[in-house]
Amino acid sequence: MSNIYNDNSNNNKIIPSFSNFDISGFPKIKVSITGTINTESDFEEFKQGWLNCYIVCDNKPFTFIFDTTNMGMVSALYAYKMSYFIKEIKALNNKLLEKSIIVVNNKYIHGLLHMIFLIEKPIAPVYIIDDLNYADILYERLGYGSCFYDSTKATLIEP
Repeated sequence: MSNIYNDNSNNNKIIPSFSNFDISGFPKIKVSITGTINTESDFEEFKQGWLNCYIVCDNKPFTFIFDTTNMGMVSALYAYKMSYFIKEIKALNNKLLEKSIIVVNNKYIHGLLHMIFLIEKPIAPVYIIDDLNYADILYERLGYGSCFYDSTKATLIEP
């Protein structure tokens, strides 16, 4: 698989300013979000990082694991913009994203996620969890089928 971002110190990574898309474990793409969106270009770089994952996946399905545990306070405006971005991706009719696991340990960010998915349903099933250590376990269990998740540890949001 080719790199989406090629910097000798960061092979297999896409590095927008507040997020990092790590494709080294493809088809599991880990997205670490740190800090906050400071400018419109930060958000545009995040969107481009997401879209680049479709380009490098070579028409193979993939899963996002988003780690928001180090995410700062983000304006609700970007929740609205994210819901619109999801709508744009759906219009492409590309079914390669199988599911997303989002790790959230902040009530504010959790509220923004619910706002996003209230405005626009997700592209693929989304599992919201609060424990980063459970993300890989959940990923492995979901590999056996969508019924192999613990509903006491994960909230499922259907497309």
